[in-house]
Amino acid sequence: MIDIKRGFSNLAKYIALLVIIYIVFSFIFVLITVYDDLKISPELWNFSKRSDNQYVFAIISPTRYGENQQAKMIKETAEKQGYLAYIYTLNDKDMDMFLPAKYMNELLLYVLNIMFKPDLHLAISFHVNLDLPSPKAMYISVPPQYYIERVEGIYPYVNDYNKFLDINLVNKTDDWLSPILKKEIERYYGIVGVPANDYKASDRKRLLLFGSLWGRKTSNLYASIRELAKNDYMYFIRHKFLLLGLKDKQQFSEPAVGPNQLQERLNQYGIGLCIHSKYHNKEAVPSSRIFEIISSGAIAISDKNPFVIKFFGDNVLYFDQNGSAEEIYKQIDEHVRWVQENPIEAEIKAKNAHKILQEKFTTEKFIHDMIKVIKE
Repeated sequence: MIDIKRGFSNLAKYIALLVIIYIVFSFIFVLITVYDDLKISPELWNFSKRSDNQYVFAIISPTRYGENQQAKMIKETAEKQGYLAYIYTLNDKDMDMFLPAKYMNELLLYVLNIMFKPDLHLAISFHVNLDLPSPKAMYISVPPQYYIERVEGIYPYVNDYNKFLDINLVNKTDDWLSPILKKEIERYYGIVGVPANDYKASDRKRLLLFGSLWGRKTSNLYASIRELAKNDYMYFIRHKFLLLGLKDKQQFSEPAVGPNQLQERLNQYGIGLCIHSKYHNKEAVPSSRIFEIISSGAIAISDKNPFVIKFFGDNVLYFDQNGSAEEIYKQIDEHVRWVQENPIEAEIKAKNAHKILQEKFTTEKFIHDMIKVIKE
């Protein structure tokens, strides 16, 4: 009897120890993310009275590369326009493994809300699965089908948002979101785009591919990229989800840490390869890569995404993503050779595309739209 009691006592101690370790690890993961990625406008620390039109944006972003880059662009652009902002980055994968991390993130966000009194909490994508303070808007940066497959029944707090910024309004009029959330949603056009800049010419001698290949990794496309990698003009920005086979030849560019360095790399190489996911192409939604390439002054080679074709026309070079590996390779290779051999014509296309972007798809325009949301 004594041994049984002792056994239960030891078991309880082990369970208590595991629970403590679990909570401690949750706390550590949150602190690491906050320490590395919490960015706050210096002026906010003054706690001085703000002018009537000096709005504060609380930008909540997952640690995922694309979303985090967009959060940084929004913050920097808002500050240039006289507004204030802070970025709170969370690791949604850690929250899946460590449930206490979720509540710690929520607590810290409410503390920041009390301290800085933001006018709007902007969640960058549905990966921000937290109960945020109001008012709050969510930027839906993925096509509807991708969203539907992953959100329904998994992200309960999505229902609580006041506004949704749905980039599908550019081409679509059907309301796919309201039935999922079981309530009428006022949807707002919104594309983060890239910060406005002056056109910068490029030598356009090399092709650069960057980012991951989520939703893009068809056998034909991947085979064509492996073949392209054999050419002297083909370069990659190293990414754990973009690496080819161990025996494949790959030339790597220097890393691009942040939006400004990415712009420098793209301009340095001069030709950017933009590949959309099957979800993007089906719903005519652009990847942020097309904006990043065009903004840098590089010329874009893109798959036949309806959004890109509609807004940029023949100022972008296209390949058929549904072709065979040989066809995809041949089309991209011919485009690169044409750009190298026709620098004046390529310059005209790149400059025209840059002008269209500056008129329609800058982060400054996005901030202007966010001010409308705040005032409403």
